[in-house]
Amino acid sequence: MATTEGNPRPHFTRAGDTTVRSLLYRDPASADVRSRMEALRSDPANRDHPLLAELERLGDAHLRLLRRLGKITRISD
Repeated sequence: MATTEGNPRPHFTRAGDTTVRSLLYRDPASADVRSRMEALRSDPANRDHPLLAELERLGDAHLRLLRRLGKITRISD
């Protein structure tokens, strides 16, 4: 199930693989968000910022939704 132009469906690495990296969309915007979050986490000035904690919670919720999408996709295939 590859993502094609005009088709917003995600592309997963393997059927049944539920690791975090396999569940993330393989598009430039997602890679950009992941790299920005990693940069924010690695900066000591941002580690205690309250918004970083909120971003982490939102990221976790996003990953839970992707896991659910993966389960639905496997069931519907």
